[in-house]
Amino acid sequence: MHRRKIAKLIIITFFVDYLIITCFLFFKSRMLSHLALWNILEISSQKELEQNPLDGIDYFYYQPNGDNLSTFRDEIYPLVKDNKGEFDKVIKIARYLQNRYSKSKGLHILKWDSPRKMLEQIDKGLDANCFHRAILFSTYLSSIGIKSRLWALENERFDGTSHTISEFYATDLNKWVFIDTAMDFYVTENERPLSFLEFRKKILTDDRKDLRIHGFDGSVIRSEIPCPFRRLVILAFLRNRSDFVDIYDSNRIYGRLSVFKKYLDKLPDSIRIAISYLFGKKMVFIHYVDDYSPTLKPLIFIAKTLFYFFIASLVVVCVFFILFLKKPIFPINFSKNDTFQR
Repeated sequence: MHRRKIAKLIIITFFVDYLIITCFLFFKSRMLSHLALWNILEISSQKELEQNPLDGIDYFYYQPNGDNLSTFRDEIYPLVKDNKGEFDKVIKIARYLQNRYSKSKGLHILKWDSPRKMLEQIDKGLDANCFHRAILFSTYLSSIGIKSRLWALENERFDGTSHTISEFYATDLNKWVFIDTAMDFYVTENERPLSFLEFRKKILTDDRKDLRIHGFDGSVIRSEIPCPFRRLVILAFLRNRSDFVDIYDSNRIYGRLSVFKKYLDKLPDSIRIAISYLFGKKMVFIHYVDDYSPTLKPLIFIAKTLFYFFIASLVVVCVFFILFLKKPIFPINFSKNDTFQR
């Protein structure tokens, strides 16, 4: 009988140790945590990813231009109503936001939330990082009917600082155009704006002769690519959703767990975003595969296996402790015969 109880203790000790080790690994390893939580699709066709959004991949979701965008539309429309082409409108909006962010008091990074609530925090002087800025930029574009999308840049195998950049579809140019609303620039080659994948290829092949880096006032601000980009662009993921008002609505930000929003909002942003990925509207991250960034399928399999076994172990440990509270494995007998005699 005692052997069986000892075996149970050994098994539960294994599961507890596994939980502790995997918690540490997921916390310390950006690669492991992201590959485990993200829904990743791999595509190697640049042409497929650069199609007109009306003809492109059918599981891309763009923010519908509705009443929930009225705050953004009313603010930005008077600024761009006289511009005919999308490119000119977008650059003017980017410059407008650049000036707005410059008024930040640099107190703290704002808390990730719905676009409207993040905008309120900016107006209070909080700072926005590249992810927040890209979301707000995309929302302003959606309010005037311009489609945009976000790329998550993760260096080599998630090694180093991550970055978020944007693309918008310029119908007057019939192409996607890269723009960085955190480092405040876009890129042209022979006066032709480049998409992100075009820009990426130029960097990685060192074909930079005719590249020009422009500020939002249109001037050439430098002839050299910003230093981090050579590593940043190697591992790139395209988000399949830019309907940020819908997916980050304050009442639905955590999906089925939104009923616990006031408690979840107290957690760090990284944990809150992870909960949103797991329980909110499905987000797909499209990994662009080429010679510089080979398939991640073996690593994805390992990360997800560890994660699912982590969940299973958590269930086992919880069940064990519930049963333990009802009936301890080694019951303590407090009868008179078992106590020390004075």
